[in-house]
Amino acid sequence: MLPLLKMEREEVFKPRTVKKCLKVFIIGGGKVSKAILETIGQDSSIEVVGLAEADPKAIALPLARSLGIPIFSNYRVVFEFLNVNLILNLTGDENLEEELYKRKSPQTEVIGTWGSKLIWNIIDLKERSANLDPLTGLYNVRFFYKALEAEIERGIRYNSNFSIIFMDIDHLKQINDTLGHLKGDEVIKKVAHTIISSLRSVDVAARYGGDEFAILLPETGVEEAAKIAKRIRSRITDLPLIGKLPSFTISIGISTFPKDGKTAKTLMSKADYCMYQVKKLGGDSIYF
Repeated sequence: MLPLLKMEREEVFKPRTVKKCLKVFIIGGGKVSKAILETIGQDSSIEVVGLAEADPKAIALPLARSLGIPIFSNYRVVFEFLNVNLILNLTGDENLEEELYKRKSPQTEVIGTWGSKLIWNIIDLKERSANLDPLTGLYNVRFFYKALEAEIERGIRYNSNFSIIFMDIDHLKQINDTLGHLKGDEVIKKVAHTIISSLRSVDVAARYGGDEFAILLPETGVEEAAKIAKRIRSRITDLPLIGKLPSFTISIGISTFPKDGKTAKTLMSKADYCMYQVKKLGGDSIYF
């Protein structure tokens, strides 16, 4: 009979370690770099051996420091890292990219200008999707309030004005109850499309709730805001009927900075109050 093999207990239960198999050097410390670090920072199979960025205030640097990644101010220090598997040139500097291709070692791959743009587009799309309402394609409430707070800061700093339009679809509950929620969703989408087509590129339109919408109009006083609100209301009233979809109207309230308030809460409260004054009178009108 063969003798039993003696096995050391610590060998049997010794924890396995994952070898870092991909060494990456990042050039550029902007938004894309930060997003990449957030993605791969916890991946034990990837090691970011360095990050080069000339701007000491670049957005990715605090995260790189927290992850213990060496930071360099000279981009060309990358050539001192001979065992790097991947160089990410996130600067958009084509001259640097050409130099990278000439001087890189055979085992090193370079993702340069076009690859960086692709990464940026993916990240930008992901961020924009997180800010959008899935039914209408308008911005969501979270993004609207971020834009509103930024506009308040700008208004205080530069002594400028802006307006908020707050609107609600009249009697949508009746449409949902009689024709179903799918028809109600069609109404919401038609209103959203009409809003988008009626605004300027600088305006911010959001789906605030189920059948409520909020619009931020930078550099716009109450009279101009009222003209925009009338245009939206008129276009919605004139929408052609499709199938069993009934005609519908909207109630609109308007508030203006700084006349009606200097905080997001007071401005939205005033716009909401004005909109409900219209509701009390039967809807299909504008109040400010």
